[in-house]
Parts: sequence; structure tokens; C-alpha cells
Amino acid sequence: MNIIGHDLHRAQLANLVDKQSLNHAYLFWGPAHVGKRALALALANYLENKSWEDISDAEGLPNKVLVDCSVLTPGISQTIGIEAIRQAQEFLRQKPNRSAYRMVIVDNSEALTHEAQDAMLKIAENPPESTLIILMSQSLELLKPTLISRFQALYFGGVPTPLIVDWLIKDRGLSKESATKLAARSFNQPGRALNLDSEKFKKRESDARKFLLGSRINRKTLLKELVREENFNFADFLDSVIEIALVEKKFTGWHELLALREQATFFNLNPRIQLEYLATQL
Repeated sequence: MNIIGHDLHRAQLANLVDKQSLNHAYLFWGPAHVGKRALALALANYLENKSWEDISDAEGLPNKVLVDCSVLTPGISQTIGIEAIRQAQEFLRQKPNRSAYRMVIVDNSEALTHEAQDAMLKIAENPPESTLIILMSQSLELLKPTLISRFQALYFGGVPTPLIVDWLIKDRGLSKESATKLAARSFNQPGRALNLDSEKFKKRESDARKFLLGSRINRKTLLKELVREENFNFADFLDSVIEIALVEKKFTGWHELLALREQATFFNLNPRIQLEYLATQL
């Protein structure tokens, strides 16, 4: 699969690799689902296999084995703790096998605890030989300025809709009609466009519609089911609620909804409590 958008970043990174002058620490930041993780994994693939192929699967994880790359993601607690960073440091201390670097990718780095950020700062200040670290974040507000200062920041903006349409047709095999419809609802986020066509998203959209438009009794039952789901993503669910509310024009508590969506990006909120409150605004 091809990487969509961000050609300048890819060209710059490829040039630095070829010149053997990569920095040891980068910060990819910008909106969700625009391709930060895809490019980070493609860089790892390029370092090991000399290919810029998009190797991220539907969950954003590598779909092929990368022996010199480790990906850290938030756990059940929705945080990344100091123990994960200690393990990453041990990984970085080992010599590369196929790449010139040992690479650690930290997804949703705003989920790093304060202790984990301090530990990552120490690694960035005194990196083991052949270290390459990429932090990914939707916002810089929850990262300590001292940590940010040790990383070279690259901003990732939205991808133009025509590029998303073309990508969905050529790389994902969708019809022009389907690709056009999905791209129009993607908010210039290729990953979101792809997710819109998944069974997982369709279920989430159905649940959001029931939450927004259902009766009070049905809404209460739905909430109990949602919070019991092992992989329930609160922020993604709110995105679906917002989109349906825009289409149906049946919601009046916009201030509360949008404020809650912003907080869900940066804080570990209790979904049950927040959704019960939000339901009172319907």
C-alpha cells in the first residue's frame, strides 16, 4: 500500500536516511487518523527493507515483522507508564539486526504519565547508540516542554479530499462512488475514511444513533452495554455522536458535547459517568 499525503515529510526523512543524518528523536503531531503512524511505520520498514510501503493494518499496527522497531500504545488504563519506557530503553540498548537504528514508536504519547515522560526525557538526553525515537501526539499541551524541546517536531495536517478518494480507489479497491462518499465524511483524515467502511465503525455509528435518538430506557441499557466492552473507545464514540447530531439536528447541548470531546483526547475520563451526564442534555 502507498503512503497517502505528507510527501514532503517522507522525502525529507528519506534524504536524511540516505545521508545517515537522521536525528535521534522526532515528534509527529497533528490530528488523529491523518497518517502519522503510517509514516512512522513506513520509515521503520524503509530502514529495514528499503521500502516506503504502508505496512499498518486496520488497527494501525505493523502487518509485517520489524525486528528493530517496537511500538508502544496505551494499555487498559489508557496510559503509558514508566515500566513501558524502561522496557523501551532496554530495547534501544541492543544492537540493530537489519536496520541502522533501534527504533521505538510511541503512539498517543500524551498518554505518557509524568514519570514516563521524565524517563523518556532522560533517554532523549542521553540516547543509546543507534537510537531512533518517534513520539506521536494529537496535541502538545499534555507533553512537558522539556520533553518537547528534545524532539524535532513535524506537523501533520489533514489530507486533501481528492487524494483520499484516489487512494481509496487505487489502494483499497473501492468504487468511485463509495470512495467519494467516505472521503466526504472523513474530515480530511484518511484513517477515518477507511474506518467508516469497517464493521466496527458501523456498529459504533449504530450505537451512537441509538444513544442520541433512542428513548431514555433504551439509552440506559445501551450505556451499560457500551462500558462493558473491552475495547470501547470513548473519543471515537463521541465523534460518531457529533456527526449524527450534525445530520439529525436534534441535539441542543453542543457546548457540553464539544467540550467533552476535547477532554476525551487529553484526559482519562470515566465513560459511564460522562455519558450518563451527556444523556441528561438530550
